[in-house]
Amino acid sequence: MLSALPALFALDSSQMWIIGAIVAVAAVFILVFLLLMFMYGGIWFQAYMSNANVRLWSLVGMSFRRVNLRVIVQGKIMAMQAGIGSERETA
Repeated sequence: MLSALPALFALDSSQMWIIGAIVAVAAVFILVFLLLMFMYGGIWFQAYMSNANVRLWSLVGMSFRRVNLRVIVQGKIMAMQAGIGSERETA
């Protein structure tokens, strides 16, 4: 690991900009993922554990449409438990 450090310092400025840009893009993706998990992770995990096939992106889309997520997911979970929505693909 430490043997790679001299090679890192030997890069010119254009290569350092590229590495910096890649690190910045990766940091943004990680931050967005963590934000989504913080906002929707609990309700998604509840639906996942109940075999109610609700995708994370569906939850994000419902919030953009100002739909009450909790009501929709609870209804889907109750339908799965009652045997009405026995298909895994009913979303």
